[in-house]
Amino acid sequence: MLAALSYEDYGGWRENSRKQLLNLFGRADVDLSPRTALTASLNYSDRDSEVPNAIPVDRNGRVVDVIGGEETFIGFGEPRNQTEGLIGQLRLTHKATEALTLAATVQGRRFEQDLRLNFFDPFGTDLTRNVAGFNGFRGQSVHKVLFGEATAEWRGGAHTLIAGVSAERSKSRSLDSWSGQNGFTPECGFAFYLVEVDYTTGAVLNADHPCFVTDDPLTRDRFEDTFVGAFVQDEIALGERWRLTLGLRYDSFKRRAVVASPPTAVEAPLEGDADAFSPKASLSYRYDGGQAYIAYGRGFSSNFGPTFEWDAVQYARPDNKPSKLDSYEIGLKGRLLDGALQYEAAAFYTEQTNRRAGMPNPAAEVDFTAPGTLIVFGSKYRSRGAELALTWRPTDATRLTAQYSWLDPEWKDYVVETFAGPVDLSGRTPRGVAKNVVYLAAEQQFSDWIRGQATLEVYDDYAVTEDNRIEAGAYELLTLNVRISPPQTPNLTLDLTVNNALDEDYHFYFGGRTNPTYATPGTPRQVRATLRATF
Repeated sequence: MLAALSYEDYGGWRENSRKQLLNLFGRADVDLSPRTALTASLNYSDRDSEVPNAIPVDRNGRVVDVIGGEETFIGFGEPRNQTEGLIGQLRLTHKATEALTLAATVQGRRFEQDLRLNFFDPFGTDLTRNVAGFNGFRGQSVHKVLFGEATAEWRGGAHTLIAGVSAERSKSRSLDSWSGQNGFTPECGFAFYLVEVDYTTGAVLNADHPCFVTDDPLTRDRFEDTFVGAFVQDEIALGERWRLTLGLRYDSFKRRAVVASPPTAVEAPLEGDADAFSPKASLSYRYDGGQAYIAYGRGFSSNFGPTFEWDAVQYARPDNKPSKLDSYEIGLKGRLLDGALQYEAAAFYTEQTNRRAGMPNPAAEVDFTAPGTLIVFGSKYRSRGAELALTWRPTDATRLTAQYSWLDPEWKDYVVETFAGPVDLSGRTPRGVAKNVVYLAAEQQFSDWIRGQATLEVYDDYAVTEDNRIEAGAYELLTLNVRISPPQTPNLTLDLTVNNALDEDYHFYFGGRTNPTYATPGTPRQVRATLRATF
């Protein structure tokens, strides 16, 4: 039997960023017979975390000055995420023969969430008036999930065969409410729940507007999702050095959505389904001190997208096309210098088809009752890259690590339809992907009871806007750590850590099609002490 309790109360370094986490876990392992075992577990979690604000940036990507600096909260209300969840699971394993092992798992989950957010509104932001625009949002939801899986593993001769089936049924219901100045009329300013905040004072400027509402119910929905999958994989030994792995998976996704927008409107039921076969294959060669491999795999997504896109009043979805992702990888890994140097190198290429996107609905131009946004499929995305990792142990007390990643993603066929006409973003880099990433680490065992470590992370600039007009966001983070385990107290260990030791000033940037919109600051220097006791 195992029982675990954890509790965290973190005040946060920014205003409105505190979080409290409680988690209770219990597990019991029971041998029903020499060949059969049962595992039962139960997990309860309670999370209450505040959500700090975003800070507007100008069209050149410069963060504006806000009252009180970046630690101050500017926004509407008290954004927070309150989630309570329960997960129960039973797993039965049975060794039928020396070669065959069977397993079955049943799991149930239930989560309740009360989410309050301030969505940044670039259209409601006016830097000439020192105004940051937000949309006040509240989502209340309940999710219930029942999951089951059965697997079989058989080993015989040159084969290791794994097969299984899984099924999941989920039900959810939610109520979405909004706050702000709302109404597409001259009197209401043609606004969608707009909250205007003066970022030089923190005051909500339009709180007294006659069209300003708080927690106005807009969408009530119910979702029923059914997922079924089956898979088989065979790892085949082709002699002493060659291994061939072949696999195939089938997935079927079905969704039924009932959405009312607003809650008093007639409910509009929608249904969607998607299914696909996903193959995989890999071939590896093991040589003295290492291994070379080549692999292919296909990923599959139902492309159902976020639940709000199933609101038939606001989004038109005439069909649903699943998305597929084909991945190819070639690599080497092994050891040199009598095992003192460990290396890993890989290159990969991926291509995704039928990415989901939204565009202005042409029908809405002639029919004001038609949904304003049309969900379409067909965009293509490809990415390629390489990774290299080296670990060197010059002595038993010293370990040095260096890792490098190069990423080169781009839209392959991506034409965005706008009210002003089509915009071709083919060949552009997706937002938020750093092209070069470096990780360096050094560990030293100074004595039997003192160990030190230093790590350095280096991230390159990334595209902030879809048209790649603005690139920013590069930063370096140094982390220092000392672990002290005094021989006089063998049951106690003290960890002293300094995160962002150089107090790097950095931000995470977000943008739209042509302009950056907002940024969130990275964590400044933090000193943390952790005491562990075992008994």
